[in-house]
Amino acid sequence: MAYSIVIIYADQEEATQDACRFTAYGCKVCAIGANGRDALELARLHQPDVLILDPFLPYFNCDEIADRLEQDGFDTMVKIAISDEKNDRMAERFLLSGGDVFLVRPLDYAYCLKRIEKFKHMRERKSCYDLEESPKRAAIRRLQIRLNMPISITGFLYLQESVVMAMEDPRSLHQLTTVLYPCVGAQFRTSGKNVERCIRNAVEKTFEEGDLAMLQQFFPHFLNNKHGKPNNKEFIGYLAELAKDQLMDLKP
Repeated sequence: MAYSIVIIYADQEEATQDACRFTAYGCKVCAIGANGRDALELARLHQPDVLILDPFLPYFNCDEIADRLEQDGFDTMVKIAISDEKNDRMAERFLLSGGDVFLVRPLDYAYCLKRIEKFKHMRERKSCYDLEESPKRAAIRRLQIRLNMPISITGFLYLQESVVMAMEDPRSLHQLTTVLYPCVGAQFRTSGKNVERCIRNAVEKTFEEGDLAMLQQFFPHFLNNKHGKPNNKEFIGYLAELAKDQLMDLKP
């Protein structure tokens, strides 16, 4: 699928090379920039499907750029940072600031485009169902990212809505199959059974591939006592309590 792209690299030769590669895959490169100011200006001017950034740029780094664009309402734009070396701290900052993908070179362009396609599909679906980024959803999203839950899987959104519902009506946690799953399914025009399955997949992937330190911090009972993974009810309940704590900490 063809996407419009803006590329912002400090190394302009590398930017030109990547522009050629993405063009070869059928994408349209709208513009190339060299610093954080270019990133903001060109993203606002062209409103591309995808913004590709160096992690570290003059004026603004990738996390600052993602945060400013998120505040300006460019939440459908897929934001990607591509680094020459692994940098977990910057990756976390970028993702928590509204970035979507943090990749390390050498770049697999076909894989990169598949990730873009997943994010565009998810954003379009989210926009279709008018899921506003409320403080509750933002707090839940931050927790999901800190746990390193794959953001592009369907269960990411289903889980987010389930936790919002559990925060607003704790009784729904005791009525998963009769109330919570069907209500979430109705929002996304799918079955409650599919919601349950996708959330279970999200929990399993998080405990298999997630951030071990964060899992140890948030779910020590399951890791220390070898209880395995929490079930959907336990996971949704834990995230609801953690999100409430985060929102309380933000209050003046």
